[in-house]
Amino acid sequence: MTDLAELRAPAAGQRVVRLPELDNVPLTAPVAAIVDHPHFQRLRRVRQLGPTWLVYPGATHTRFEHALGVYGTA
Repeated sequence: MTDLAELRAPAAGQRVVRLPELDNVPLTAPVAAIVDHPHFQRLRRVRQLGPTWLVYPGATHTRFEHALGVYGTA
């Protein structure tokens, strides 16, 4: 169970991010503003595992996915 109240249940009309490991992660307005910021969006282009994807093509995880996953498990 999560300690953050905003992660317990999404409110009506609230944005939700679907993560394979965590199901649905609701985004409150302040968190959505952070996720929508260009600096956060840049994380989509940064690979979590560096050049590992060259050896293991399935290892395409990004810092963006990682950051959302960490938020979802908080």
